[in-house]
Amino acid sequence: MSYAFAVVGSGPSAAINAASQVIVSDMNPDPDAGGSESNSKSKSTFIRTDSPIDADVTVVITTTNQATNDITAVTSEALTAGSPVVLVEFGGMGGCSIDEVDAAITAFPVCGPTFETLQTRVIAARSSSNTEFTDRVIITAGSLAGQRAVAMCNRSDGDSDSDVSGTVLEISGTTVGPERDLIDIPEVSTHSGDVVEQFIPQQTTRNVDLEVSLSRAERAVDDRLGIITQVGERESFPAPYYIAQTASTKSISDVRAVEFAAGVDIDWNAAYMKALGEALERYCAGVYRTEMFITASEHAQNGPVSPQQFVQPKETPTYDPSTPISWVPGVDLSNDERVTLPATFVYHPPPDERYRPAITTGLGLGNGGVEALRAGLSEVIERDAAMLAWYSTFEPIELTVDDEQYQTLCQRAQGVGLNVQTILLTQDIDIPVIATAVYRNDGEWPRFAIGSAAGLDPFTTAQGSLTEALQNWMELRAMGEDDASDAAGAIGEYATFPDRAREFIMSENTISAEDIAPSPIPTGEHAVQSLIDRVIEVDLDVYATRITTRDVSKLGFEVVRVLIPRAQPLFQQNSFFGERARNIPREFGFNSRLDRSFHPFP
Repeated sequence: MSYAFAVVGSGPSAAINAASQVIVSDMNPDPDAGGSESNSKSKSTFIRTDSPIDADVTVVITTTNQATNDITAVTSEALTAGSPVVLVEFGGMGGCSIDEVDAAITAFPVCGPTFETLQTRVIAARSSSNTEFTDRVIITAGSLAGQRAVAMCNRSDGDSDSDVSGTVLEISGTTVGPERDLIDIPEVSTHSGDVVEQFIPQQTTRNVDLEVSLSRAERAVDDRLGIITQVGERESFPAPYYIAQTASTKSISDVRAVEFAAGVDIDWNAAYMKALGEALERYCAGVYRTEMFITASEHAQNGPVSPQQFVQPKETPTYDPSTPISWVPGVDLSNDERVTLPATFVYHPPPDERYRPAITTGLGLGNGGVEALRAGLSEVIERDAAMLAWYSTFEPIELTVDDEQYQTLCQRAQGVGLNVQTILLTQDIDIPVIATAVYRNDGEWPRFAIGSAAGLDPFTTAQGSLTEALQNWMELRAMGEDDASDAAGAIGEYATFPDRAREFIMSENTISAEDIAPSPIPTGEHAVQSLIDRVIEVDLDVYATRITTRDVSKLGFEVVRVLIPRAQPLFQQNSFFGERARNIPREFGFNSRLDRSFHPFP
């Protein structure tokens, strides 16, 4: 096979010559020059051309301060030719100077990440520099660029082993590497035609194990180009606890997505995956442009879900249906009909907070749409029940859990001097809602923390509520008593284990998790449908919209926001209530206590 190649740019002539020589001779770089890659000798031949429009592959040699100009001059011609581009930048990458990088070699495929993608990713985690590069780096970078140009042509012949497209190779001094994945950035879409369907949650199931999910999620982690810039283990006992940090989204969104996410589990890999998953979930919720929304009055929408349907504080300004607001497409999960949802209840941070304080309740991530919907639905149900239980005379029932992993977590809690009490908070929605408190009657602060979860499997749900309680306890311990008093909600106040918390979690009645487990326990699509059916049974509307960004979708994950407008929301500042908080306790023989002290849930 014969290929034409072009080597252009304003970079060092020695690098241009080195790239050309490697391509023409089709030989690997001289190992003494710092090259670390080894490919088998190709049977293809290469002929040099002066114009990218005539080339099968183009190598651009440049410096960071000239990168934008040089790559722009080539891009249109390369696109016309349908050919890939290998970019060599001296002094950084993406047109940005970076201290640790002498040179970077990026392989842009015909369809996929672009220079703008690279620049956007780098800017999100940029550190400035005045890097100078040596002759040795120049020769090495040019040689490796030539080798990568050959590899991209060989890939078109079906040689998957030589696939370097969509990667960035760093050079620092005599060190070659690491090689980083360049993931596409999200794109802004308008909601018209087929694009509307992209916002409808996919009823898909991907049966993959933890290791596969983790390997996909880890592709998002990169301190230079990643959606997630770093992940660290904050605690290891009583349970593994990871913190993940997302890259700034200000260059691709109108808001900065929530920066930190956490994950706690009995297993290290599971805890790590939880942190990555929450980070990706928060990232998707915080990536949008206001121009992507439908801006119109409620009267102009098909199937609008009015802001008036949502539980709101009394002081919320009066809503005028004739006033244009931002909307996004969604679906009524009860009948699969298309609706439009107020954007302010979907994204986080929202475009505005005119109706009620923003919160992440209802966000869900999964390997497929089914798993994401289940996560989002469960969280809304959980928080509704927790609020109804606390702000009433409801009497929780102690739950005994005969489960090995749950018992292991209990033993670990006891290892740091904590008792464990698990209670059932289920209200009218027939889904187990379980809260677990970890506490000590006296001694070292913090002496109390609580977590909650909802789900059809009471054993898994109880374990989830206990891991959340331990996470909250470890967070309090890390904050310290002074800082905890300034945290959102009243978690610092409850960390002293006041009498009202003790009275809430202690019960004279007991039930076993086995007694409340459905048989069989639904899974997959059946689990999601069971959740939907049980919400509908109590005359609640339930909606969802897909907010998965393109980059997260390519990693193999789905993210949704589930909304149940009349569900009682959890609040973190001033309390506010809907009709359910007033009426549901009465249906079960209890009284509402809306003037009760602030709730203990995080």
